[in-house]
Amino acid sequence: TPISVSTFGFGADHNEDALQKLALCGGEYNFVPNAAAIPRAFGGALGGLLSVIAQQVYVELEAPAPGAFVEAPIDPDLARTMERLASGGVRVRLDDVCTEEQRDVPFRVSLPANAPDAHLIARLKYIDASSSSEVTMEATQVLKRVTDVDSNVINLEVEAQRLRLEAATLMEEAELAARAGNGEKARAKLADAEHRIVTSPAANNSTAANILEDVRTAQRYSSDVRMMSKAAAMGKGCARKQKGANFSTPSRARISRQAEEYTTNNMMA
Repeated sequence: TPISVSTFGFGADHNEDALQKLALCGGEYNFVPNAAAIPRAFGGALGGLLSVIAQQVYVELEAPAPGAFVEAPIDPDLARTMERLASGGVRVRLDDVCTEEQRDVPFRVSLPANAPDAHLIARLKYIDASSSSEVTMEATQVLKRVTDVDSNVINLEVEAQRLRLEAATLMEEAELAARAGNGEKARAKLADAEHRIVTSPAANNSTAANILEDVRTAQRYSSDVRMMSKAAAMGKGCARKQKGANFSTPSRARISRQAEEYTTNNMMA
């Protein structure tokens, strides 16, 4: 059974790149800027570990129509886990899923010019954490091709997912720029991410609002490139994994608060 590993980086004097690589199998890199943030960081990590309901999670997507082709997931982290199925479809692996948590996996599907619709088959496979049993769920969906692009109505949920992944990429670019000492470029990348979200039709979507908060958290450290790189790194991970304080579910938040109180009391003791 894969072991989940989360990492914690304190202050400015740690290597966030190394700690991100060590956060394996659903674990998270946590940037802890100061001592006051320790209880929340540990509480959040423990809340995730204690509310896991699905492990070894795989999503499969097939487009059986002749000439149809499922491309790699848009999320680069998920694309690295992709396997091509014998049917031509794809399989990707997700991190552990917690109670009440939601995961979105945007794909692109290419269709022949004369194909009016896309018939898709999706499967979810995972190990139930409570019973250790294998579970498979399957659903089919027909996506109607839009013939009049000008009259197409924007799907705000899809737009929010596009923003989530674009902002994650911009935060990654900000992280790398800040780590290289280029604060001006890092600030520009974060400003670009903020602008794209606040000017989008999906700006009021909860997913977009969560990502915006992560972007603005990184911006608060704009005068210190070392701290900004670490905040941007954490924001990038939260956005791609849909985890972290801004994506917390009620169950995880409740367990996190209890763990945070326990940590605080033991620090005071």
